[in-house]
Amino acid sequence: MRGINSPSSWSAALLSSLNPNLLQKPKTPKTTSLQAAARAASAGADTPGGGLSPADLARIRAARAADKEGGASPSSSSSGAGIGSGFFGDVLAEAKLIEWPSLKQALGDTVLVVGIVLGSALLLFVVNTLLADLSKVIY
Repeated sequence: MRGINSPSSWSAALLSSLNPNLLQKPKTPKTTSLQAAARAASAGADTPGGGLSPADLARIRAARAADKEGGASPSSSSSGAGIGSGFFGDVLAEAKLIEWPSLKQALGDTVLVVGIVLGSALLLFVVNTLLADLSKVIY
């Protein structure tokens, strides 16, 4: 049993007092249907025949068809023409998968960081002033 002086208990208490969201489990990332099908297929890749059942193959084919219909085709993705295709289209697609913090959480974290920076600056100023005065007394 861990006591109050164990590192995990006091660090968890410190983190939760600063920002309670730091101790929450991270949310699972969103996956596309093609990624899910590929993950299911790779789970049985060491079995004879690659571990792909006819249902897995059908899901992969359906996911590929849906990705081709909804996204850029491989031939147009390398051309880089336009905002919605190629590299920039991929960047936009990845940006849509990011789970952005709420305004309240972003402002809270910003205030916390600014407070720590100002507190550190004040502490360094006080220590510097005391050492400068001590230096004048000694020398």
